[in-house]
Amino acid sequence: MASFFRRQRVRVTDIRITNPARELRVVLTFAVAYVLAAVLTGLAMRAWPHPIAGASYLTSDFTYVVFFKVGLLLVVPAIAIHRAGYGVDDLMLGWRPTPGAVTRLVVLFALGVLINGSKLPAIFVAAGALPWSEATLRIVAGAVIMFFAAALPEELVYR
Repeated sequence: MASFFRRQRVRVTDIRITNPARELRVVLTFAVAYVLAAVLTGLAMRAWPHPIAGASYLTSDFTYVVFFKVGLLLVVPAIAIHRAGYGVDDLMLGWRPTPGAVTRLVVLFALGVLINGSKLPAIFVAAGALPWSEATLRIVAGAVIMFFAAALPEELVYR
């Protein structure tokens, strides 16, 4: 088990940091701006709620998804990373698509599908109450929104 965790660490030589002092200032500024943006987004959602497709969850509000998650957690860091001179290879931290690595990704993806498969019956029931075109549009839109609001910001930028 210990060897598994040692393999998960990123070697310092795989991380390219060109100007640590400047990058620390940028990260700290972003952290403070993030907290302020979270407060302002919460206040805006409280005053002017815009639920996506009638959702009642805080995280399904248009303001939260578009401005906070996609804007602040994906677009702003992507611009900052690009302006700092970093590329996709720098974000990969030494990961290479070897057969073993790709196999692990496929297995983990399949496991995620199985875990979330319990949600499929409810999705089918809800989709069955809608016209085919609207159900398809909602499912595709939901997947795209989650990809840009959760997957990319959290896995690529946040981590």
